[in-house]
Amino acid sequence: MTAAPAVTILKWGPQGTKAGVGFAVQKSGNSALWFEQRGIHSAPSVEVWFDQTRLSGMAIKPDEGGSAEVPPELIAKPGKYPVYLKLLPSGQRVELGVFEVTP
Repeated sequence: MTAAPAVTILKWGPQGTKAGVGFAVQKSGNSALWFEQRGIHSAPSVEVWFDQTRLSGMAIKPDEGGSAEVPPELIAKPGKYPVYLKLLPSGQRVELGVFEVTP
């Protein structure tokens, strides 16, 4: 069995918004989160999660960065939501941080 790859998150954002206010809005109407990373080489090897929801519209630039789309319903209510990566197939969780939706 091989060890899971070492993944490092350098930066990510944005880290918050006001309830119902989109950010980096895409043609789909979803907002976009971005992150800088080292250690992820392909999109099929990772999932991006916002609290309990796996995000779609994901793109990975090997060993550099990535992004994922956040649907409007996830930022509709104030709260603090964990944002993390799930490495596949191990399921290892790599924290990006906490996204805060303010009133």
